[in-house]
Formats: sequence, C-alpha cells, structure tokens
Amino acid sequence: MRLFKKREEGEGQGLVEYALLLVLVAIVVIGILGLMGGQIRDTFSEIIGYLGGGTVSATCTVSGPNATIHVTVVEDANVTVEGTTKSCPAGGGCSFTLNGTTSGTFTVTANPGGSTSVTCN
Repeated sequence: MRLFKKREEGEGQGLVEYALLLVLVAIVVIGILGLMGGQIRDTFSEIIGYLGGGTVSATCTVSGPNATIHVTVVEDANVTVEGTTKSCPAGGGCSFTLNGTTSGTFTVTANPGGSTSVTCN
C-alpha cells in the first residue's frame, strides 16, 4: 500500500507558468504607469475639478478700501477671481487684491481644482 502518490513529471508546471505570466503583466502595468503617471494624474485632477472636488480654498482679509483674497491650491493651477487669472503654485497659492471692494461673495475657480466661494465682510 502506498501512502503517497508518485508525482508525474511536469505536474504543477501550469501553476508556475501562470505565476510567471502574472509577474510579466504586473511589470508591464508598472512600466506603463511609470511612463504615463503624470498624464493620468492630470486627467483625474481635471475630472475631480469638473465634479467640484475641494482642491482649492480661499480666505478674505480687508485692509482699508481693499479686500485681498488669499487662495491655496493642492496642485499648480490657474486661478481666476473676478475676471483676473493668475498661475498659483501648489501649497503656497496666491493672492488677489480687489481695489475699492471691501465686502461681497466671490467665486474662486482653479483649473484644475474646481471652485469655491469666499465672503468678505
């Protein structure tokens, strides 16, 4: 009586072949993501912006007859406030001075990044 079945030559070979194929596919996918990662990130950021994702924030300070809107963006963006557009760097953001304006609600739009409203009092 045999306790163990004798393994035939080549048995289990299919599993190894599938594993090697899976590794090859993973390497190809990682390579493609490495080459196109920036484009994919930009596309997703643009989609989030169109859907109103919150990647832009703004605050307002009033000094004398002028209001200044300080904008912070998560990534480099072109920001528009009251018809004026500036290129704002990620994290640092930028400021807009509204001459002769001390109050109101203003729309801040960042491309990519979406939009938000800020109220000055």
